[in-house]
Amino acid sequence: MDYQHIVVAIDFSPFAGHALQVGARLASARNEGGKEGRFSALHACEPGTPITESSRKLEAFCEDWLDADAPRPARVVTHGTPAYAAVDWARASNADLLLCGSYGKTGLTRLLLGSFAEKMVQLAPCPVWVVRAQERGWRFNRLLFPTDFSRASDRAGKKAIELVRQFGGVLDVIHVLSPPVLQLGGSGLDHFFEGARRTAQACIADSFCDTDISLSSEIAVGAPARAIVDYSKTSGADLLVCGTRGRTGIERMLVGSVAERLVRWSPCSVLVVPASP
Repeated sequence: MDYQHIVVAIDFSPFAGHALQVGARLASARNEGGKEGRFSALHACEPGTPITESSRKLEAFCEDWLDADAPRPARVVTHGTPAYAAVDWARASNADLLLCGSYGKTGLTRLLLGSFAEKMVQLAPCPVWVVRAQERGWRFNRLLFPTDFSRASDRAGKKAIELVRQFGGVLDVIHVLSPPVLQLGGSGLDHFFEGARRTAQACIADSFCDTDISLSSEIAVGAPARAIVDYSKTSGADLLVCGTRGRTGIERMLVGSVAERLVRWSPCSVLVVPASP
């Protein structure tokens, strides 16, 4: 997966340090493949904070978190609100991947205000990789790709396949069946799910018939985001790759999206791929 410009949002937390390590590994893999590209670390400081002070702090942070042989990012310091500054810089610099750490907040505060990572998922013009601190390091043995067979999912699925081909591991594909609103009797409901399962399995088989990677599939029943998170826990997923339809406006404020719920609830890192580049 050869991202031409990788941008890591830095807030000097350990979570940002893990995101920086992932960004450096991706940049290194790209460089080893003979491809040229950019790798940037961006910090947005409070208005009034001297740029030179933040620049020195950013340089020291990068040195502390990166191995001696890791590529060094170009360091960018600006003033502004972190999420908006990161998205603006990503757009202005034609970034094709934006990484950030996740604090894993829960409860009412998160529900009402959202998080830095969720805001970037909402606003970014490119894929966003939300990195959780992982005991096993940045590498992954299992990738989880939830699909609803939409175009948005198809694009995310291609990214997941590229990652597995480049770095190895197993790709788990999950499709979630939501119970129908229509009231059906016991046998009618069983018949509905049996037919839906067969259709979903056939769609998965057709979508991945030409791939040369290790693959498994799962058909779950329930609310999509919760079912996906539950499966990510039981399967031991290291990275979840999902698409987003780019919902905006009042619909998003009231309902949110499955991708945003996955960023909020997932126990592992999440790569969110927008429907269009």
